[in-house]
Amino acid sequence: MFGFREFSADGHDKFNQNNEERLAFVQAIFKKLDLPPNVVFLGHSRGSENALKMGSTNADLTQGIILINPLGVKRHRSARPFFKVGLATFVWNLGFLKWFMGPLLYNIYHCMGLRVPDGSVAGRSIECMFRANLKDQLPFIEKINASSTRTLILYGGKDALIEERVSRHFAESFAENVEQVCTEKTSEEALMKRIERTFDDRRNVSVFCTSDGHFIQKHRAELIAKTVKFMLDC
Repeated sequence: MFGFREFSADGHDKFNQNNEERLAFVQAIFKKLDLPPNVVFLGHSRGSENALKMGSTNADLTQGIILINPLGVKRHRSARPFFKVGLATFVWNLGFLKWFMGPLLYNIYHCMGLRVPDGSVAGRSIECMFRANLKDQLPFIEKINASSTRTLILYGGKDALIEERVSRHFAESFAENVEQVCTEKTSEEALMKRIERTFDDRRNVSVFCTSDGHFIQKHRAELIAKTVKFMLDC
């Protein structure tokens, strides 16, 4: 969420949390960094949209894209029914009911396993979810499909927020995608070798982690780091 707490306790009212704004924000930072070619963009959940679009927009500088528990292009369970998300956003933005909506949304997020620090962050988060235009990722995926950029997508079989079918549908939107399955018995060393072999002749790999939830990066950090290094070394 951009503009939150950097300027005031309740965020910056000029930010509306839509996709265009998020991309412009990250792109401005990226240009300021003036990085050389050979960049890997990595994003988790809502941040996967930014990583995807940054990799597509800066294809000449991008070596790889890694998307962890990505949102997908279909509405996932935590954003359904969508009218309730819209209603909560509307009431939150009325302002005078924030004293009520803040604690309510805070408790809802904690019940979902999302540890937001307070009600203000929860309110901004629901607005961020409402303004996520999932299908506007499709043109960026098409650009990636027409490029030589490698992508790795990791999603979990026990993700309480995003269904397996939504994640698999998203992964299958990428050309040449090959799915690898990671169970509790799969060693990361063996999985990494399978990923590397797949990248020998394919550009896109998805890994279905059957026993993982919504925070794969917490439990597969070493695998992700090795994949980043592999992409950079290619």
